[in-house]
Amino acid sequence: MAEKGGQIVPELMLKKKKRSEEWALAKKQEVAAVKEKKVVIRKLIYFRAKDYAKLYIA
Repeated sequence: MAEKGGQIVPELMLKKKKRSEEWALAKKQEVAAVKEKKVVIRKLIYFRAKDYAKLYIA
């Protein structure tokens, strides 16, 4: 057991807190990666539609 602020904190609680922080960081990174990927896909869709329209307008 570890002492923190004069109170005894069970080791299990410390491990849970650490694991929780790691999961939150992983989730945050995953969300950022998905967001970046969506931006790229939306740009690709936009330019494909633009080329398609240009093909039939000309």
